[in-house]
Amino acid sequence: MATLSLVLDKRRQKRDGTYPLVFQVVMNSIPVKLSTGVCVLDEVFDCSNNSLRNSDTLTKELFKIESLYRSRLQLLYLKNPTCSSGKEIKEFLLNKTPDELTIADFWDNTISDVRSMGRLGGVKIYEQSKRTIGKHTNLDIQFHKFTYRDLLNLEQKLHLSGVSVNGMGVYLRCFRAICNKAIREDLVSFEWYPFRKYTIKKEKTTPRVISKNEMSSYFKFNLDESHPSYKYWNIGMLLFMLRGINITDLLLLKHANIKSKRIIYKSGKNGQIDHPIPD
Repeated sequence: MATLSLVLDKRRQKRDGTYPLVFQVVMNSIPVKLSTGVCVLDEVFDCSNNSLRNSDTLTKELFKIESLYRSRLQLLYLKNPTCSSGKEIKEFLLNKTPDELTIADFWDNTISDVRSMGRLGGVKIYEQSKRTIGKHTNLDIQFHKFTYRDLLNLEQKLHLSGVSVNGMGVYLRCFRAICNKAIREDLVSFEWYPFRKYTIKKEKTTPRVISKNEMSSYFKFNLDESHPSYKYWNIGMLLFMLRGINITDLLLLKHANIKSKRIIYKSGKNGQIDHPIPD
């Protein structure tokens, strides 16, 4: 048995005479209170109709929240009818169910997961891709509402906004990874997959190289240690001497990575790498 009602929490009267307005949930005789963030006077609250007198707008907002909590409470009761943990009940009601998750919600959750694994480079790409794509299409919808036509429109808008073909490829591959992850976690079926008939375009780029003489001049350049660019000059030499090490991997190196005249580290992209220390 589970019930939900809007009540005044008269245990905690404020200095101005108001009381916190809360949703009171009772499931299997376990009471749980959910804050609304609203405090009102006793005479303002109509307990017979669960509404606020002379405040239709706020009453409508509270009704929306109540409807949402009721649907989640019903789902919890179907999934776990014998639940007797107040903490579990509260967490289930306050957190979005898989069916309620939007693309933006899931993308943010993925960013948090990637950050927790220490993949800071991946976090940057996921965040930038979400920001850019979010400017051109609505991500505050469930996955199944995003269609193949929406994907084509997104490509067109990115192109018209001046995003290069390869830049667009980075953003769309990131979006595709989010969609694949959602399918693996059963948030949406594979039949929905908008990338199934879509090819992410790629454009050949002209290699940007410097000459041997330019490289020699860079290494022979005498920069004083007090110069603001001294550290970055050294980083530039290390990038070359360590055979094109990823800049993120380089900046995360510690003294513990130096072992027997070798630099051993775990690359965020290619796994463990072993470099001899240049003479």
